[in-house]
Amino acid sequence: FNCNFPMQLSPEQVAQYHEQGFLVLPGLAVSSDGPTGISIDALQRRIQELVKGFEPEPSATTFDTVNQKQKDDDFFLTSGDKIRFFLEEGAMVDGTLVREKIQCINKCGHALHTLDDVYSSFCGSPPFRAITAQLGYEKPTVVQTMVIFKPPFIGGPVLAHQDNTFVTTSQTLSCMAFWFAMDDATVSNGCMWVVPGSHKKGITRKFVLAEDKKSCKFDPADAPAIPNVKDEEYVCVEVKKGDCLMFDGSLVHKSEQNTSPQQRNAFTMHVIDEKYGMSDQSWLARGYAALPLY
Repeated sequence: FNCNFPMQLSPEQVAQYHEQGFLVLPGLAVSSDGPTGISIDALQRRIQELVKGFEPEPSATTFDTVNQKQKDDDFFLTSGDKIRFFLEEGAMVDGTLVREKIQCINKCGHALHTLDDVYSSFCGSPPFRAITAQLGYEKPTVVQTMVIFKPPFIGGPVLAHQDNTFVTTSQTLSCMAFWFAMDDATVSNGCMWVVPGSHKKGITRKFVLAEDKKSCKFDPADAPAIPNVKDEEYVCVEVKKGDCLMFDGSLVHKSEQNTSPQQRNAFTMHVIDEKYGMSDQSWLARGYAALPLY
């Protein structure tokens, strides 16, 4: 496999990723003339088109990281190979949206990479093939994608977590994330916070199918969401629109509420090494969309 393309990671960047668990790639998707061939503006325009076509039902599913109500919701648990929208908590009252539609959406997922031509082309572009090869992935495969919405003033927080908890491969944990800022991400509008080096501590629990295969649970049930870290260990990662934050699936990360008048949308793609396969206990085992990178 030939990794030659305009934006090869340097040995220092690879070393930083392995040591710190994350790396910022400035301007990776800022232009359609860049390595991805599709700009972040194109992704933003496309998701706006999808939002226009979304007509929420009175019983529309909400998504929150606090109470994890979606773990018992079939609409969520069967969304691994579909494009579905999930509302913010409290966005609908008596079957009616309380705000403009786009300000009521929490996220859209989880198969944009296979079911939408624009997102599929972006996810399959050369940078991701080259980077995953540099990091030693033998069968890098995109298995989950989502647009996360943080509307002005009301965009909710995402509690500290580790992606390997939710995207779990067999034998060896292999999930990694490419997180793209669709808007400038700042402290006030809910940028990412990470704990450098926390990926070395492993994960504390897994989000697995329950015995009935119709709901999910955390295993162990009484385990904390993340390893023991101190508040002062978190590092703020402010990035510009089009920048990419790539990180290990075991890195502890979070984002705070958007308290600003500016939106903070983001696009996330999760990649695994398919040589390990998805765990048969994973909620994604009920069905997920795979996009091999090579």
